[in-house]
Amino acid sequence: MVRVLFAGVAALLLLAAPMGEARAQDASPRVSRITVLPPVSGDTYQPSERIVVVVRFSDDVTVTGTPQIELTIGSVTRQAACFYCSDVWHSSWIVRNRGVSDVMSHDDEAARAFSYTVSATDFDSDGISIAANALTLNGGTITLASDADTAAALEHAAVRADATVDGRTDLIRIVSPSGFQNLYLDRAPAWSPDGTK
Repeated sequence: MVRVLFAGVAALLLLAAPMGEARAQDASPRVSRITVLPPVSGDTYQPSERIVVVVRFSDDVTVTGTPQIELTIGSVTRQAACFYCSDVWHSSWIVRNRGVSDVMSHDDEAARAFSYTVSATDFDSDGISIAANALTLNGGTITLASDADTAAALEHAAVRADATVDGRTDLIRIVSPSGFQNLYLDRAPAWSPDGTK
């Protein structure tokens, strides 16, 4: 009698284990963390500098096309596009080049980098913000790496970064034989020794 009962319990456990594994494998990857990298120098993003955002998922993912994540800079919405998202090595380069490889490594299939280049009209004095659920596919796909039929869940909480943005340029008006002309001077140099701008 005891042997029959024990065998019955064992059989139930053997049946339950594969079902549990199947549910785990079919679970959609979810956004687990969003990181806005700090500026190259100081606390403010300068003209033509890239704002880099790393989106991490709960599992390895495959990405096609160019998904986007919306950034709020001041009162304006800008789109940070996925950077070489189909190739993790290239996508992580923009992160590793900032010296923050701990955020995303060259073979990190569970994360992707997004990039937006600061324009001359961008200004934000209280920090970049990302609204909840600002990640969109933009015609692309984000799926579980081991199962292309399992789409990633894109929902995420709002994020705020401390870094400010000042893409404005200084204006100098000069007089020439043809009249007034505007000369714009960038607040930051157009290049840097480490090639990050």
